[in-house]
Amino acid sequence: MKRFLFGMIAFKITVSILYSFIGFSHPHIIRQNVTLAVSQRFMIDWKFHDKDFAFLPRSLAGGDKDAILEMEFPLLNYLTAPAFLLETSTARTLARLIYLFLAIGLWFLNYRTWKEIKILGISCEIPSLLLILTPISGLYFHRFMPDFLSLILCTLALGISLRFPQKIFWPFLLATLGLLEKPTAIVAFGPLFLLSNPLQQIRTRLSWIIPSMTMMLTYYFFGIKWIRSLSDLDRYYLTDFRDPIKAFIDFFSQPLKVFRLFLEQINIPYLPIFALSLWAKNRFKKIELNSISLWLLLGVQFLVIVFMDGEHSFIHSYYYIGLSMTPVLLWTYYYEMSSHKIWKALLCAPIIVINLEHGLYELQDLINLRPSSTQASWQSCDKLKARHPEWPWSQGKSFRSEITAISELSVCFGEIQSSMSSPYGFYRNNETIPKNCHQIDQDGQIILVECQN
Repeated sequence: MKRFLFGMIAFKITVSILYSFIGFSHPHIIRQNVTLAVSQRFMIDWKFHDKDFAFLPRSLAGGDKDAILEMEFPLLNYLTAPAFLLETSTARTLARLIYLFLAIGLWFLNYRTWKEIKILGISCEIPSLLLILTPISGLYFHRFMPDFLSLILCTLALGISLRFPQKIFWPFLLATLGLLEKPTAIVAFGPLFLLSNPLQQIRTRLSWIIPSMTMMLTYYFFGIKWIRSLSDLDRYYLTDFRDPIKAFIDFFSQPLKVFRLFLEQINIPYLPIFALSLWAKNRFKKIELNSISLWLLLGVQFLVIVFMDGEHSFIHSYYYIGLSMTPVLLWTYYYEMSSHKIWKALLCAPIIVINLEHGLYELQDLINLRPSSTQASWQSCDKLKARHPEWPWSQGKSFRSEITAISELSVCFGEIQSSMSSPYGFYRNNETIPKNCHQIDQDGQIILVECQN
């Protein structure tokens, strides 16, 4: 089994490294662009602008405004901003590689920590390996978003505390960073409820859990409110906690979406069907207490995110990434319980299919460049910049563009977009160019314009 997993992991990491050299792919191209744009904007401001509150995140689509942006704690952006000391196309790749190797390093450290831990008699060595392959954590592991980091930081904090109960500082620090990145990662502490005498296990760890949660709540209740008071932008990130009852009702009023989310994304695909089939094979004679405990925990974790995010999570399924340890524990439990090779093969098949399918999809622009892809846009932006060296590229200037909160073209050019006064601008060919501007060049779907004030 470990040889099989290490082979799949080698494939996944290879795909992830190659992915860092090409344009973003789905899911959530926009989310990756916006995250990368904040890293770019940090370096632009630090180099060219004497900003008050220089360590607050700003939008690269902020145009002529100060553009302070309320968002989750920008740990990922602080770590990757130095990449943008380099030329834009190189910096985009370097920033993504910095993130990727940080994620791989934390995942491997997490594996080394959890491999000695058992939960319900299940060795956590296999589950901790699976986290970058499946379920939802594997989908977002290599995407330039903070969600996998939030999971792995909180999971690592818990693992260190389980291995070394006397340690407080490192679990506190890691959990605080993970929760600041994404409060939804709080469900990553769920395995505590599977330990013998769970209330005592939780009490033992309150010395770092409570301070970590306090730091997170302080940032999201008071820090975000202060940042919002400084911002001159329309809100883009949704950082408020929702009405839990309304969130619950709105979510479960769409049962088909609930079914698909739970069956195909939150779990290793179709694992609940496998569990029911195995139970039926045994003629419903016996339900293992361990399996009930795992499914109950997964259900509770699922509901916590539902109460926090409601139907919004149908679109942004990465909010569930914090519960990923539970499905991989379930998978390992059923794998170890299955005595027949056919059942084991059925369990392994989704892991192979998903990773091969996603890998080929993400790297398709290396084989056949699609005109509408992010990669094609980035190539067009690089060509247009090279053809017009007289333009004020990489000088911290703002450029005209369609007014938008989405920083796709700003990431493409490495410049601030959405200005209403600049004599220089860039647009897509399906966007409306202002009447006082005229086109001077085009490559692919990207247009350069010069404007009269």
